[in-house]
Amino acid sequence: MIQKLLVVAAIALLILTGFLRDLVFVNINIQLANTIFETNEHQLSPLFSFLAEMDYWTTYGMKWVAVIVFFTLYGLETHLVLRTFFRYNHWNLVAYCYAFLGLTSGIIYGTFWLLGFPNEGYEVARYPLSWAQSPIPTMLLIPALYLRENSRSQTSA
Repeated sequence: MIQKLLVVAAIALLILTGFLRDLVFVNINIQLANTIFETNEHQLSPLFSFLAEMDYWTTYGMKWVAVIVFFTLYGLETHLVLRTFFRYNHWNLVAYCYAFLGLTSGIIYGTFWLLGFPNEGYEVARYPLSWAQSPIPTMLLIPALYLRENSRSQTSA
């Protein structure tokens, strides 16, 4: 019973992190748009009103800090969910998955940047980073590990 509650709590944590991530990025993007277009067409959440005082590049830098924070947070939460589901450590698998997504994004951006298309590179490279900042790795790793465990138990039986 406690195991089931832990699983539900771990999944709820992933969902809540998703809502928090959305709140943070929507407000940062609103402020970036307001700064670029010199308008207040879109209103910030009162919680993020401090962004209105910042210049464009400071806000843009905060966006990258938020990317790193949520990338790390989702990696830790994925590890927690897998540990809760399977009752042992899969840290190396989570690390490989997140390293793959981060490196893929970096290689894509770096390649486009070297070719002289940094804006286009950002547009493509942001997708692997976005996947890492979501429950997608968790949703792929749970069934993969479940299938791996079941195939091991069937071959040993």
